[in-house]
Amino acid sequence: MGLISLLRNGNLLNQIHRQIRPLAARSYSGYVVLLPEIGDDDPKLNPFINEHGFPEFGNISIDRCIRRIGAQAMALEAEVKKGEEYLQQLNASGKPITLKEFFDNVLHPIETIDKELLASWGLAKTAFNGNNVIFPIKNYVSLHQRARRANNSKYHSRPIYEAIKELRKSNEELTMEQKRLFDLYVLEGKLCGIEITDENIRGELEYRQLKLSEELVTYESKTYVAIDHFAHTIRDYTLVQSFPPELLQAIAEDSNNPMNGPWKITLKPHILKNFLAYCPDREQRWNVWQANCKKASRQVVTELDNSGHLEWARDHRKRIQEILGYQSHAEVRRDRNLLNGVEKPQKILDELRSHAKPSQFKEINDLSDFAIQSGFKSHQIEEYDIPYWLRKYNITVCKYDENLIQEYFPIDKVFSGLFGLAEKLFGVKIVERNDESISLWHKSVKYFDVFDMKKSNLRTDSSKPIGGFFLDTCRSSDEQFVYDEPNGFVIPIREHCSRTNDTPLVSLIYNFTPPLYGKPHTFKLSEVELIFSRFANVLQKILNERNYRELSGLLNIEYVNDRVCSDVFNNLLYRSDVLKSISEHISTKEPLTDQHIKAIQDQRLALAGYKLSTELFRSAIDLEIYSTQEFWLELMRRIYAKYFIFELDKRDSRLLSMLEVVVGNWSGCYFALVWSNVMAADICDAFGNVNICDDVEAAAKIGQRFRETFLTAGSNVDTLELFRDFRGRDPTYDTFITSLKLQKPKIK
Repeated sequence: MGLISLLRNGNLLNQIHRQIRPLAARSYSGYVVLLPEIGDDDPKLNPFINEHGFPEFGNISIDRCIRRIGAQAMALEAEVKKGEEYLQQLNASGKPITLKEFFDNVLHPIETIDKELLASWGLAKTAFNGNNVIFPIKNYVSLHQRARRANNSKYHSRPIYEAIKELRKSNEELTMEQKRLFDLYVLEGKLCGIEITDENIRGELEYRQLKLSEELVTYESKTYVAIDHFAHTIRDYTLVQSFPPELLQAIAEDSNNPMNGPWKITLKPHILKNFLAYCPDREQRWNVWQANCKKASRQVVTELDNSGHLEWARDHRKRIQEILGYQSHAEVRRDRNLLNGVEKPQKILDELRSHAKPSQFKEINDLSDFAIQSGFKSHQIEEYDIPYWLRKYNITVCKYDENLIQEYFPIDKVFSGLFGLAEKLFGVKIVERNDESISLWHKSVKYFDVFDMKKSNLRTDSSKPIGGFFLDTCRSSDEQFVYDEPNGFVIPIREHCSRTNDTPLVSLIYNFTPPLYGKPHTFKLSEVELIFSRFANVLQKILNERNYRELSGLLNIEYVNDRVCSDVFNNLLYRSDVLKSISEHISTKEPLTDQHIKAIQDQRLALAGYKLSTELFRSAIDLEIYSTQEFWLELMRRIYAKYFIFELDKRDSRLLSMLEVVVGNWSGCYFALVWSNVMAADICDAFGNVNICDDVEAAAKIGQRFRETFLTAGSNVDTLELFRDFRGRDPTYDTFITSLKLQKPKIK
């Protein structure tokens, strides 16, 4: 049966729906998967936790997760119902509720059960992502949706919502955390339509949310079908002889004999990215690039066209935001504490574009000149030429040898250097623990305690860790070979809560491919970036000092705050002193030389204007797509011309498969990725010329200020306020623009 027939009878599309629903579960509030109410387990008896208070991974199975999460979900919903009845009885008596009564009899009991549910869900996610338990996708998604539905029940409760509104109006003084917690409840209630009294309007809102979910799931499903649909076969070995071994193995028809071919090129992101960077044949690059840009349009397969689904999604979102009282989808997202205080994102985009586009002209001209000198036959490179010639440029001009640099990043040195950096800057000590109280899901997994050096003395038995984390760096060696973009998961098992003396417990899971043939495990520079980025989020969870679990770590945090900490760590990584502190050649044991470090820094800045323009383009699309009636194709062409110097191919339909803008977690707030880079560059500038490794006292002073603001605040303070506390002023573009060495706009 061919692809078209499969699509027409729905079998293939339904299969892809099932494959991508974990993504849908994180994004769409209207999409519901019901989990059978198997509540045999007593929620008070936790088989997943041993007598020492640590997870017992040997007891985790699919059936137990279903029973445990099902029982806890029902217990949480029952506790919400109990709180509602208490409030209704109090209201009937005519007695106003006090702040203490509300917390003692409503919120605190709910939080107690809620934290147990989320702990079980965190263990299930750890088992799933750590490959300890093989979860069928349908079970995994059902667990997610069941936990999420129960967790949201407290936000959707009208009696709780009304009580909070009354307490906000009362004369009782709220602490800053209580005010923030109440703001969260009121906002979530508003966004679910709890203030809407007209049943017809409420019904329309629910209908629109459901239809929006259906359109977005279909849009994403068709995109993944389109990615799998394209295949380009290469039979000439000279075209693939320079490919990295792992790429060759991934595309070979026989992965056990990758040198023999034929080799199949697909549109899977990691294969596409590396094919464009390594394929020497321009016509082949053009063919694959074109296929990727129009993969979800009627130009390829009519049944895969996403145009209608995108327009319907825009229409539903527009009506939803009108019902909720917002001007645009982006405004809805900003109101969810994602970009508080940033009133004019388009103005910021225009300011950055005035530097990025002039730089892009010079960068592309320089790259074209380099390509022509290296044998390029055309007078000007196009977008599909950039990955290939940029790689060549980095090797020849920047003197950047990726394979050589990788030899300086062995696994033990990278992590010991990273932990040492955290100790110097933030006053913490990270110590591995290996005793019978700690259960691990694989022999390669490690557990670390985190101590606050200002509060602990590691030489005494009385010192207590302030938190801990599991570290799983690689796929297990017995897994089937997978060639994919490395990723990292920061999974909370237990959140910090000062009120109940709960210390945070986190799983940090990477999916790096283990080395083959007994070679030492070393990291690519991009993998070191990922390690730094995710570890920043671990510190956010462990070092926060909030009284309420819902304000801890990354819960309900502004998205930009999440990214700021990651981007700060990535910027610190590229400092000379930090690079030397985490590097050690696998043979000579020497750190990176000054020449190597210059090469690393130079290649990072190569095409900085073009790379920034790409992010600005996506941000602008994201801001405008739901605030205008302009057809998506005209919208895309207009914005593309604004940010790029290239002429857009008339068949280019990339917006029909732009998942990160249309359906991803950053939809409506993609601009936060750019803004976070601006803030991170300004934060790192505070370190100036201080040598973090040598001038420990001066570095620690700055690091402690960063800890007391961004790492300890959780979602208790707006990111912009945290920045002001750290820098004493608002962010500026200047440091970011200078750090990228962008061109200044010409004065007319």
